Amino acid sequence: LVGSFNAIKAMPRVQDVTIFGQALHVIVDDAVDPEAFVAALRAQGLTVGGVRSIEPSLEDVFVALTRAHGAPPE
Repeated sequence: LVGSFNAIKAMPRVQDVTIFGQALHVIVDDAVDPEAFVAALRAQGLTVGGVRSIEPSLEDVFVALTRAHGAPPE
């Protein structure tokens, strides 16, 4: 999971990656096409169990605002 985390974090247009249990929560730019993103993941040899779009959580918004103002994330 850590290897996948690092590979995804280094991809263009990826804003953030967080580990949630056995899954990764990936925040990407709005312009990212989900099918192309999955193809790019698979091209790197990563296994994709599923992808779904979700609304940002309050925590996601807090972290984004905190980073935007220069405070280190927790």
